[in-house]
Amino acid sequence: VCWPVPPSFGVPIYRFDVRVAKHASMAGAVEHKEVRLRVATAAAPREVEDEELVEATIDGCWDPGQDLFYQVRAVSVAGVGDWSPSSKAMQVDAERPVQPEAPHSFISLHQVALVRWRPSDCRGSPITGYRLRYSTTKDMWNPVEVFKSLKGTETEYPVANLEPRASYYFQ
Repeated sequence: VCWPVPPSFGVPIYRFDVRVAKHASMAGAVEHKEVRLRVATAAAPREVEDEELVEATIDGCWDPGQDLFYQVRAVSVAGVGDWSPSSKAMQVDAERPVQPEAPHSFISLHQVALVRWRPSDCRGSPITGYRLRYSTTKDMWNPVEVFKSLKGTETEYPVANLEPRASYYFQ
């Protein structure tokens, strides 16, 4: 989130508070008083080039793709300022999910291995699928991709046509 550096009339601003809500009315807003800040310079296509901006990183926002509204206020030795008007609706981009742990369970049948893994942390965005691959070498040289679409909630897959008494490594 960023906003223009406000005029302080010679009184140093030592903190900005930020609050975020799902509605422009700010009903149910969550207030953040210790936000990470940095001052940056705006570049095109902003309306005013070379304008100084305050940038804040806000943790714990709601799910990606959901409209969020922000307000800020400055705090100085003179006191706490009023909240700004609500921002236009903004959305948090989805993050890549966390790399899953290695498969942890195998049930071996004749030429088939049922491979199981734990779901990875989705970081707030639903997992739409997994890719599973295997190789006969530990360094995963020349791996075979399992091409069936593995949906987000599926955490096991029967890998068929394996050679008896061969060793396989899965990712």
